[in-house]
This record gives sequence, structure tokens and C-alpha cells, in this order.
Amino acid sequence: MTNPTASLARTGARGGVVTLAGQAATVLTRTVVLILLARLIAPEAFGLVAIVTAIATFATAVMLFGIPMAVVQAEHVSARAKSTLFLVNVGLGVLFAAVISLASGPLARLYDDERLAAVAGWIALVPLVNGLMIQSRTHLMRNLRFTRLFVAETAGLLIGVGVAVLLAVQGADIEAVVALQVAPVAVQAVLVMVAARWLPGRPGELRETGALLRVGMRILGMNVLKSGARNVVVPVMGLTVPAAAVGAFDRAQHLIVAPINLTVDQMQRVAVPVLSRLRGEPGRMLAYMQRAQLLGTYGTATLFLVVAALGEPIVRILLGPDWDTAGTVIQILAAGATCRALAQTMQWVFISADATTQGLRFNLWSQPLVAALSLAGLPWGVLGVATANSVAWALLWPTATLVAARSAGFPAGSLFRGPARALALFGLPVMLAAALPRLLDLDDWSTVLLGAGAAVCAGLLSRWAFRAVRADLGALAATARLALSRRQPARTGPI
Repeated sequence: MTNPTASLARTGARGGVVTLAGQAATVLTRTVVLILLARLIAPEAFGLVAIVTAIATFATAVMLFGIPMAVVQAEHVSARAKSTLFLVNVGLGVLFAAVISLASGPLARLYDDERLAAVAGWIALVPLVNGLMIQSRTHLMRNLRFTRLFVAETAGLLIGVGVAVLLAVQGADIEAVVALQVAPVAVQAVLVMVAARWLPGRPGELRETGALLRVGMRILGMNVLKSGARNVVVPVMGLTVPAAAVGAFDRAQHLIVAPINLTVDQMQRVAVPVLSRLRGEPGRMLAYMQRAQLLGTYGTATLFLVVAALGEPIVRILLGPDWDTAGTVIQILAAGATCRALAQTMQWVFISADATTQGLRFNLWSQPLVAALSLAGLPWGVLGVATANSVAWALLWPTATLVAARSAGFPAGSLFRGPARALALFGLPVMLAAALPRLLDLDDWSTVLLGAGAAVCAGLLSRWAFRAVRADLGALAATARLALSRRQPARTGPI
């Protein structure tokens, strides 16, 4: 007989591995494409498109209405309720597409650049396409069909970015950057809807979905505040900072935020459904969350610390000398992104523990504070904004962790000690070792290669020296073995 506890453990582990593998492929693909486009297109084109993209990204976060995670965490959702929610998403997609299109003229006049009108017209397709796709994606997530979702999204990304590269090779500049934003979403929408094999039917009465919409509204509030705090910075900078500097900041921010979006935010698709099924077992729920945090700390957070040490030479190698400012910004943002990645995992806890009200209250003051602190650095230019942003996230992480733990009924600090220990005993030694070759005044390639080698040696030394690090890495290895296992595990335990 299949053990449901062990089966859920394996499903969660496998879903996490598949999702991380998919997002690693996505990050690699986008990074390679960015390198190619950066050598074909001037920073100014990226800056112009970034102004509209920031607005469209915010609109998309609003358009989703918090419904995907509300559906994923619910115990039961009827077919008619799903169809009703599909109509809500499509209606919101049409609304925001129209708003962005109508705003194209005023945007062009505000920034004194007529090219923004055409950019806004194309970028308006993003919320519309997402509105059509979101219920199909949610259907795959709720049924734990992570491999099918991974294949559809990865294939769509490859085809979409291929269109952007082709345009750039043919001499297009702004058109290629616009295609980089629109084409992957459009192709992914088609492939995800085919993979889900779900079609809307007859909608139910709106009161049938009332509870889901209330939860969705609270998740919407958290998403809007988070997305707004992130995306308000670039348009405000664009009013006083030259487009080339805005483009450098935006590309640097994209390279930092993308791994968070494609690991922390995407892992939410796995973590929330699994954690929600453990809502009645707080001990196992906490154990799963702690295991997930270890993966984020030893993986994403440590990677950011290495980038904080080697960001400048890496950017000079990959993007060329025209992007020197981006290299410095990346290095500064990466230090804060270590805390940012860990702070954003707390949304998993708020949603899966049915504590969305507490999560919304926390985000109501914390996210505007991050944006305000970031913009406080504007008198010192893009470097001032980047520094202030990193300081803001360093302050927010421990606060978010304590609030989320208490909201879920976990012991205060139970979600903070593990990542803090891992950063102190593993992440920081790795970062310091990676930075050592920069003292030798070597060329960029030698600095990066020696820095990477030193980081690996520091990680191995940390594993040998600290029992806690060995235990953490052993737990992550056990999770990987469980994900790759083809047999049902024989024993039960925390997943």
C-alpha cells in the first residue's frame, strides 16, 4: 500500500528539484540572451523599455488578483468556481491591457520620447496573455504536475527569446528588447494551456468563489505591495537620471531579481501546495519549511554572496566595458539580495498557514518602507539607490521572519536561526575567499577563475570544520535522493 506521507514527501522533493532545474535553465537562458543583446544593443534601449515594463509588471501582479495561490492552498475548488475565476482573470487582463495602451501617449509626453508610445502598445499584451494562461498554470500546480509545467514554460522561453535574438541580429534595437518581454510570455501561454488540458466551462455564481476571492484579495495586496516597491524605483529614477544610467541599473537589477523570481517565487508553486496539506501538522510543516530554507540559503543566497565579491569583473567579461556601472550596481545589490531572497520565502508561510491577513498587514508598511529607503539614495545616483536598497532588505529579513513564524504559530526565531547559521558558517567564508584574488590586481578572467576556485575551497573547508554545515548539507542530499528515487519510500517522517 502506498504511504501517503512518504508519497507527499517524494512529490514535494521531486517538484522542488524539477522547479529548481527549470528555473536554473531559465536563468541561464536569459543570462546568455542578455549577454548577446548587450553587445548588440545600446543601454539606452533597455532603459526605455524598462520604464514601461516596470509598469506592466506591476499591472500583471494586480491582474492575477492573488487567485493562483488562493486556489492552490484551498482544500477544494469546484470546476464551476475555476471557470468563474478564469473569467475574472481574463476580464482584468483586458482591463489592464487597455489602461496601458491608453497611457502610451501620456507616457511618451512625460518622458519626452515618442518611442515610448509604441513600446507601451506592445507591452500591454503581457497582462492580457497572462490573464488567459493563469488558470491553466494553476491547474497544473494544484495537481502537482510540475514536470509538465516545466517543459511547457522552458520550451516557450527558448522560442520566445529566440525571436528577440533574431530581431537584434537583423539590426533592431528597441523592437528586440520589447520582443524579449512579450514573445516568451505569448509562446508559454499557448504551451501551458495545451499541457494543462483544461478548458473553462459554465461559470458558477460569484458567491461560490467568495471565500477564494477574499483570500486572493489579501494575497493580491501582498503581491501589489511587493511588486510596487520593486518597480516604482526605475520610473522615478527615469525622471532625473539619464536613460543610459537607468538602463545600466535596470539590467543589473534584472540580473539580481531574476534568480529570486525564478527560485524563491517559482518554488512557491511547490512549497505552498505541500505546506498547505500539512496545515494540521505544525511540526511537520515547520520541518518542511526549514528544509526549504536551507536549500535557499546554501544555494541562492550563497550565489549572491559570490556575485557580491566578483560582480564587477564578471560583468566586464560578459557585457563589455560599456556596462561598468552595471557591474558596480550588481555587486551592491547582490549583498542585499541575500537577505531579500530569504525574506521573500516568508510569503510561503503566510499563505500556506492561512495567515494572509497577517501577511497583508506586514506588507502594508514594510514594502513601502523598502521603496522609500531605496529612493532615499537617489541624490547619490544609481549607486546610492542600490546601496540603500541593500540596507533596507538587510533590515527587513529578520523582521519578516519573526512576524511570519508567529503568524503560523511557530516558535519565534525558528525560521531565522538555520539560515543565519548557514550564512555565518558557510556563505560569508565563501564570499570572503572569492574576494581575495581582487587584492592581487589580476586581469578579469584570472580574478573570476581564482575567485571561484577559492570559493569552492572555502565551502569544502567549512563543511569539514563545522558539524552543523555537514548536517545541513546531508539533509539537502537526502532530499535530492528522495526526489530521484523511483520507489515509494518505506518510512515516514517530516518532508
